Amino acid sequence: KILVERGDQQLSLDVTCLTDAETGFQRLGVLISANTDRVLAKAADFAEASGIASAVAGNMLGEQLKALQNLTSGSGVGEVVGPVGIVQQGEQLAQSEGLAGLALFFVTVNLNLALLNALPVPALDGGKVFFVLIEQLFAKRLDEQRKQDIEFVFVLLVLAALVN
Repeated sequence: KILVERGDQQLSLDVTCLTDAETGFQRLGVLISANTDRVLAKAADFAEASGIASAVAGNMLGEQLKALQNLTSGSGVGEVVGPVGIVQQGEQLAQSEGLAGLALFFVTVNLNLALLNALPVPALDGGKVFFVLIEQLFAKRLDEQRKQDIEFVFVLLVLAALVN
């Protein structure tokens, strides 16, 4: 039995621990799985469809911002995968959800790329904006060679991160 607090209530729940066959250790964990209840809405017109799509994209972007915040704060990395993992996830989603799932996967990948590209990191578009803001703040152009050197270092760091 475990005691769970939900709001102002305390609930006593019966649980079964998993026993590792090799070590004999017992584990209790939480499995987060996809919502299996699918809700499809048919929009009456283009304007309503655009509103629904915007709301879904906004929610997805919000989740990605939360995940990025958790990643940078160290409070929860979640699942971070490289290009091969991304392709595998897309394949799994296409097999389980069909064309609609694949379309949603492409939207998710594009939102992720847009978000990461907008970060104020040299060598990304957000870094170029950052350099322009610095130049505007100090009312002086930065040395072009220095900017290129900084961008080169960050390109190497990004490539090193992709390899790991």
